[in-house]
Amino acid sequence: MGLKEFAKSVVMLFKVSSKPSREEFLLLFRVVLIGIALIGVIAFIVRFLMLAIQGA
Repeated sequence: MGLKEFAKSVVMLFKVSSKPSREEFLLLFRVVLIGIALIGVIAFIVRFLMLAIQGA
């Protein structure tokens, strides 16, 4: 893909895309926060189990 085709596809993407509504933004925000919290909880559990196994 050349530079011209890339520029054309970027322009087309910006023409087609739209700003998310408030409800859509809040839904995505909640999903991201839940995902981050879930990863944190899993990391905490793994860390706790590793400490328990080592006997520290």
